[in-house]
Amino acid sequence: MAPVDSGQLFLLAGIAIIACLWLLGTNHALQREYPKRRDEQLGAKQPSTTRQPLEVLYPDPSDKVNGEAEVDIIAVHGLGSNVDWSWTWKSKTRDIHWLRDRDMLPNVVPKSRIMVYNYDSKWHSNAPQTRLQICGEDLIRSVHNFRNHNGMTGRPILLIGHSLGGNVIQHALLYADSEAEFSYLPKLIVGLVFLGSPFRGSALQPVASFAARVLSLAQSHAGIINDLEYDSPTMTDKLHSFCRLRERMLIPTSCFFELYATDYGRKIRIPGLIKGMARISHEWMNSV
Repeated sequence: MAPVDSGQLFLLAGIAIIACLWLLGTNHALQREYPKRRDEQLGAKQPSTTRQPLEVLYPDPSDKVNGEAEVDIIAVHGLGSNVDWSWTWKSKTRDIHWLRDRDMLPNVVPKSRIMVYNYDSKWHSNAPQTRLQICGEDLIRSVHNFRNHNGMTGRPILLIGHSLGGNVIQHALLYADSEAEFSYLPKLIVGLVFLGSPFRGSALQPVASFAARVLSLAQSHAGIINDLEYDSPTMTDKLHSFCRLRERMLIPTSCFFELYATDYGRKIRIPGLIKGMARISHEWMNSV
């Protein structure tokens, strides 16, 4: 990859900072709006301070029709996303949650228990001081504790990772495989689905890291960003170890990636900023 000179770096960092500021406003608006819709759909409010690391979206606890689930499906959202709206497509008439709505994933896998991993992946403001390894370890502990508490330690697991969520799953399974207490969990994985996960890192990592330093007054943190250095020895070794684990455990894996650019210009009302007729794009992958 060609080196980025200082002029390009400052230009890209400036663009990144502007984008971050726009994202801050958008995220705050979504975080105010979506819980209201979520409460209306679920019929009850759940204070954020009492939310658990793993939340069951399907079946509804009051639903007795589903019967005994045959598989646990756990979805992990990506960088800077929110567990409430990451898996939701907003239409003019309603919000479509593809993990929970009955005509979406539950319709395809009715005898399942579908959950989301509720972790904080923010980096640009009010960000936790965390790293990928910490997120992965917490995911494994959360799954272990949840399943032991519910007496379902032997049920098969299918993991879905969107963007950075795939990296979190990668770190989680490698950690579990190295710890005797959790080594049974990788053996229960019956499938992995990755939606645009940057297992080699990101070429824009230096720009994002610089932007995080500039946005330090907004309490940004570059811990996760620094873990995504493109083609670094750490990323390469981690991917190699993960591939060996996957092959040893014979885990079926499906990876999806973008073929076209997302039209961010349309999203921020600047037509033609980045155009793309997307068969699969990052915007859609956040809700597909």
